[in-house]
Amino acid sequence: MPLALGAGGNIKRPLIPGWQHIGEDWQIQPWDQARGVGILLGPVSDNLAVIDIDDEGLAIRAGKLCNQYQVYTPNRHIHIYLREDEPSPPRFFREIRV
Repeated sequence: MPLALGAGGNIKRPLIPGWQHIGEDWQIQPWDQARGVGILLGPVSDNLAVIDIDDEGLAIRAGKLCNQYQVYTPNRHIHIYLREDEPSPPRFFREIRV
């Protein structure tokens, strides 16, 4: 499910409130104001999920091992897209340096 992004000078922020529950109204977003496009994941997108890897070396290695659809970002990070049988809850992991 595509989302128009770019609110408040932040290209990663959706332009409309209630974007988590946009449903079939995605076409009526203010696309003429968009500075980017996001993808709404989970049940609304038929359980589409993404693994976002921000470490360049790990992203390159994961990309070579993975047979799923993948997109490299301009910073050489990677987004690996897949469909889940059941939607998983969002998870966010930070690297811990010792």
